[in-house]
Amino acid sequence: MLEQVRSAIQLASGLAEVPRRQAERFARGLADRGELRPNQISSLVEEIVKRSKENAQMVQALVSSEVKRQVKALGLATRDDIDRINRRLFGLAKGDDLDRLIRRIEKLESALETRPTRAPAKPAARATKTSKRKTAGSTKTAGSSS
Repeated sequence: MLEQVRSAIQLASGLAEVPRRQAERFARGLADRGELRPNQISSLVEEIVKRSKENAQMVQALVSSEVKRQVKALGLATRDDIDRINRRLFGLAKGDDLDRLIRRIEKLESALETRPTRAPAKPAARATKTSKRKTAGSTKTAGSSS
């Protein structure tokens, strides 16, 4: 397929764009045969060059369109597709966003480091057993003295 595209481009560029020298030779030939007046040579040359450039642009647009169509038909990713994916992937974390997130993390880490540490709380089970013993021991003592 790529070779066919190259051949089409070479063929089209050869047919579409006429160099100024070639246009001048053609116009002078017409003037020499009497089909063109000498004062019309330069305007004909300009017209031929202008039209050849327009034709070259049309051929280029046609070939470009066909290449895009073939790429799409083959399911290949274009540069635009890849750029769009990159923007979606890496656009989520741009430089400003990263700087803001880094400052936020540093602030949170600093807050954690400066937060006063609390003494671990005593287990509730020990406190309950101790208070039950005191209550049981004081009951025994109270019951013994009666």
